[in-house]
Amino acid sequence: MRLTPKLLLFFITLLAFNSAKASHVMGSDINWTCIGQDTFRMVVTLYRDCNGCDVPPCEVPSIHVTSSSCGSKTLSTSKSGGDDITPVCDNQCTRCTNSGCSFQYGIMVYYFSAVVVLTDWRKKGCCDITMYYTTSARNGAITTGAANQNIYVEAKLNICQDPCDNAPTFTGSPLAIICLGRDFIYNQGVQDRDIDPKTGGLADSLVYSWAVPMQSGSSPTTWSGSYAYNKPISYLGFPKTGLKFPRGIHLDSVTGDLMFRPMKVEQTIMAIKIEEYRNGKLIGITRRDIQVVVIKCPDNNPPVISGMNCKQPKPENFKTDACAGEKLCFTICTSDKDKDDTVTIGWNGGIPGATFTVVNK
Repeated sequence: MRLTPKLLLFFITLLAFNSAKASHVMGSDINWTCIGQDTFRMVVTLYRDCNGCDVPPCEVPSIHVTSSSCGSKTLSTSKSGGDDITPVCDNQCTRCTNSGCSFQYGIMVYYFSAVVVLTDWRKKGCCDITMYYTTSARNGAITTGAANQNIYVEAKLNICQDPCDNAPTFTGSPLAIICLGRDFIYNQGVQDRDIDPKTGGLADSLVYSWAVPMQSGSSPTTWSGSYAYNKPISYLGFPKTGLKFPRGIHLDSVTGDLMFRPMKVEQTIMAIKIEEYRNGKLIGITRRDIQVVVIKCPDNNPPVISGMNCKQPKPENFKTDACAGEKLCFTICTSDKDKDDTVTIGWNGGIPGATFTVVNK
């Protein structure tokens, strides 16, 4: 078949559109909030690479809610957000604000929400609910095996255990752009708002673990070389496991702290699963799937943040034990060897009911 110039231009345009559409998603997570018995507002959070197309026109995501015995519901969503969350200084441009910015990256966050009523399913004994979102496709810049593959993110809820449960929610933006060769310690910043009416304390306990990034509900993403879902990045000591920090990669099952030292300029994906337990029974699961970009940062002494009560920043100094109802106060100190640098400190609100005060000395 001979292509005319107009037809050839059409195919080139179509190819360019599909290429852009297939390379803008940098990650996603999904959660729910109870707004009345059996009634939930479900929210998909989507992270977009600003070097790709916008969201929409790429898509207007639907949330799918399924039960093995009661069928499925497809929910149309409303969109909010569109905020630039690229980790840069306030006066620095990103690819979200300027397509010609010298900094090559830009990340925006969007929220797609819908309300579903599940009274009919609960009365029929359809307890285990799965909600999911899927699209094509992951960012083409990924170097560890999953480039341009589909992304599938799901959450699970047992509406018979609690017909008005709230999901664990992420209070901060995910790790996205990190520095080569510098120790990275990151807390997931997760809150659970369910209160035990008897004690007034938190009703649920959370357990963190690695999750397998998925292309669909039954198909995991692929990995190249020695990479795997629990070894998703080249860290100090890679690919060996069971190494003491700063070697190895560590995910604390109780606190959600993630610790490693990235050793290669690359782009990869990570998925973290959070299981929600009440009185020893599993009542919900959510997860965050995110792309991580490792770059060579400018030659600089990074600021140092201490452990609790200004102790050395070692993993054991970032945690403590406390009894329910006991008041706990501690101090965090920061420093920077570069005297001309300005250092700011903030927190992710990860401790319900806590306060955070900055004291400059």
